[in-house]
Amino acid sequence: MGAFVDLTGKTFGRLTVQSRGSNSAKNGARWLCLCTCGTQKQVDSYNLRHGNTKSCGCLHIETSIHKLKALPKGKGRPLERLEGQTFGLLTVLYREITVPYKCVCRCVCGNTTSARTGNLKRGSVSSCGCKVHLGKHGQARKGKITLEYTILHAAKRRAKLQGMPFNLDLSDIIIPDVCPVLGIPLSRDNKKRPANNSPSIDKFLPSLGYVKGNIQIISYRANWIKQDSSLVELEALVQWMKGNTAL
Repeated sequence: MGAFVDLTGKTFGRLTVQSRGSNSAKNGARWLCLCTCGTQKQVDSYNLRHGNTKSCGCLHIETSIHKLKALPKGKGRPLERLEGQTFGLLTVLYREITVPYKCVCRCVCGNTTSARTGNLKRGSVSSCGCKVHLGKHGQARKGKITLEYTILHAAKRRAKLQGMPFNLDLSDIIIPDVCPVLGIPLSRDNKKRPANNSPSIDKFLPSLGYVKGNIQIISYRANWIKQDSSLVELEALVQWMKGNTAL
């Protein structure tokens, strides 16, 4: 095994490495990167160092759109703009250049796949295949659904029920070893009932919803204490406890 190489602070294309990320499903090193467009993305160390990944995906989209615009009328230009639309678990990124009736989509599990526009609209294709074949694309490991995948989909369900904004993907769910609030080790046991040391997704500002940059993973205990309280309310509670608790 080669010596560990710290990529923190280095730039690869449009990506700047911020910190070490969680390992891949094959236990390979991954790095949390910030793209020049403002999107965060976890990227395999090999793909960064060998130039296979140079952006969060925006570079490929921009290149494809530029090529489509350069084509003559009637030769590959999309009749309907589907970019950004969601069909099931798939969000359309762009149409394929050589096969314009097909779209390249990103699944909520983080995988990218190609699908016919007709199948997307009819609902016959609604995922990259992860809904049917567990054990692929990072949402399952050794036949078991990963904790990151469980947390992501629980948040998506809550956002839908509460009418909140949601634009997270699997790379946004980064579980630390220790709760950043209480300093207790977090357990990765994927239990049906959470314990005090279970990882829990928290919104910095609840009103903004489950959006990139507004969430972090803390312990269930810390999240239960915080709930939807404001900073002013929490400070008032601390002051009240100090004045009414014998030390």
